[in-house]
Amino acid sequence: MGAKNIALQAIADAVIDFVNLEIPGVGKWNQGRDAIQSAFPTIGQWLDDVDALVATLTAKFDADHDPTTGLNPAPAEWTEEASPPTFLDGSRFALAGDRRADYRTAQRLRATIDTGFVIAAVVSLTYNAGLDRTEFVLEAPVLNATLSAVWRPLLFESLPKIRAIDLMPASVGSLALAAASVIAGKLAANAVLEPNHATGNVSNRALAAQAVTIAKLAIGASLNNAGADTDSSALATGVLQDVLTLPPFTVRGGRVLLLVDGQAELEAGERVRVRIKRDSNILRSMQVGQTNTPALYTSEFSLHAIDLPLAPGPYTYAVDVLATGAGNVSLSDLTFSAVEFA
Repeated sequence: MGAKNIALQAIADAVIDFVNLEIPGVGKWNQGRDAIQSAFPTIGQWLDDVDALVATLTAKFDADHDPTTGLNPAPAEWTEEASPPTFLDGSRFALAGDRRADYRTAQRLRATIDTGFVIAAVVSLTYNAGLDRTEFVLEAPVLNATLSAVWRPLLFESLPKIRAIDLMPASVGSLALAAASVIAGKLAANAVLEPNHATGNVSNRALAAQAVTIAKLAIGASLNNAGADTDSSALATGVLQDVLTLPPFTVRGGRVLLLVDGQAELEAGERVRVRIKRDSNILRSMQVGQTNTPALYTSEFSLHAIDLPLAPGPYTYAVDVLATGAGNVSLSDLTFSAVEFA
């Protein structure tokens, strides 16, 4: 029995005793003693129930409102996912069950790892029916094996989800467009007339005559260039050898002009084959030397090639030579250059 019931029972007993003392011979009252004794406890139980309901409502209000201001508290920025995540790798994790209706691509998620919180967007999510789990792929590898929780952002929780049915296919039809409501008259035919162009306002002064020159347009300007040279080089006959190699040359997609110049000192019957190559590809070659020559003579030569590689990238350009004959052959004043043009 509650405290109010006990107190009301005591009041009922006191009233009955008072009536017995003050009203002599009140027999009928004594016979109805049980009625008053049972009525007061019923009222007391009702009051106890009211107090319990008030306490419940007060506790709920205090939980939903700031105790000082009485206002609703600000919602949390992140809501923790009830299902514990399974770590897969640095950019992948999984949640039990099919969670495709609860998450979407491009949604930001927050994860709890040993170093604190990390945030990344979802690139894709798929349901693995065999393992009964939804697997997530993040835009960046921010996870590690200490992954313990995943959080959803407030923004996604606050916005309604748009389903296909909400888009109402074909709801914007020809009637909604008010067919023929946009007519030629409303387009203001000829509204942009020559006077509106402010004829003469843009003159050669406004264009700053000759401000845009061929030099500024950089027509034919080189994108890249390199060169190499050597004073002299003695050649062993019958041996193919590189005599000049350009520094690393990165082609950006233009045409490469390659030039080789030099002198060859030859004896009678000796010849030199000069070649320009890109990596192992021969671009151009020539032979220096003649059949009917004096015992020792000098022959100047010049060789060029134009190269257009299939793709931009670093290439190695070099010159190799092959000397034939019985005597000694040497090259001098040898230069090799490359220029890439747009």
